[in-house]
Amino acid sequence: FYEISALTMFKGYEVPFTLDNPRYDQTKYWGRVLHFCNMIDPREIFVRQQTVLESKALLKQWKSGQLPEGTPMKDLWAAKKHVDCAIHPDTGDFVPLYGRSCTFTPMNVPLIAGMLLTSPTPINIMISQGLNQSYNALFNWCNRSISQDPAVNQQARKKMEIASVVAVSTAVFLGRVLNRLAEIKIAKLGPNPETFSPMKKMQHFWLRAFVPYLAVCTASSANVGVMRWSDFKCGVTVFDSQEKEVGTSKAAGKLAIYNCIGSRILLPVPILLGPPIILALLNKTKFVQRRPKLNPFISMGVVTGCLALAFPLAIGLFPQRQAVPVTALEPKFQNVVDSGTGKPASTLFYNKGL
Repeated sequence: FYEISALTMFKGYEVPFTLDNPRYDQTKYWGRVLHFCNMIDPREIFVRQQTVLESKALLKQWKSGQLPEGTPMKDLWAAKKHVDCAIHPDTGDFVPLYGRSCTFTPMNVPLIAGMLLTSPTPINIMISQGLNQSYNALFNWCNRSISQDPAVNQQARKKMEIASVVAVSTAVFLGRVLNRLAEIKIAKLGPNPETFSPMKKMQHFWLRAFVPYLAVCTASSANVGVMRWSDFKCGVTVFDSQEKEVGTSKAAGKLAIYNCIGSRILLPVPILLGPPIILALLNKTKFVQRRPKLNPFISMGVVTGCLALAFPLAIGLFPQRQAVPVTALEPKFQNVVDSGTGKPASTLFYNKGL
């Protein structure tokens, strides 16, 4: 899966080496998916700190034009991958291992498995959602845009704490409400699921599957809303085609948050709805029926596979660098001159974030 870039069908998504952009074309959906596959590669967990520092030195040599003769291009891309995965772009410091993209799948597997493989009781929802949303807030904290102003950083820390509380409270409350509604609907279907018709069995399955899904996507959206509230209230920086800052836009900030929430709504679909469907199909096979002791390992394998696929497929839906017509922005941007063309800009750009 993580060597997918070697396949011929994806060769067209690679771009010439540069320190400013990812390896794959970010204007295309599959280019963005490949980029995030690179970022969540769990092999980066085992890359030593010394290797990252050596990679950083190699990239510095390339930038200064002092790259050793005969250095393969694949070594430059590997070095950039090591640095991008481990070093924070704002501070140049190492990101804690638990906050790196490469640990996203290993950290989430037990959290997601806990939500899927336990009964949706109030205490189980509280524990699983508490751990899940606390990790999400911690991950957002480690990968935040860091200001040099201590007051701004302190405010970001408070947001992380508030985001965890809001997200968990939302998940627990919504989980209890949805679970109660699902129980009422299921009770109307009949007392014994084994005697249900195919249509009723399908209704029973989806009622059970949607409780954790709706709780997670709602809580994750609340998490993003709290963590990115300053973007909504104050706006984000807008650039022209040459990456020159032209101002701060609240309209662009709202669009960035809406896109991030859209990703959070789609992200749990393969994670929470995929495993129940796949496991239900596998449980009907003679191989699984004859080997019941393998069920826990099969369940964890299915959850891990769905999780590893979900992140790049969902986050890659929207480009990191978003284009927006000036007509969708505030009046002050209507007459902005593009520094590249010298003419009034029809489109400006902003960083969406994760």
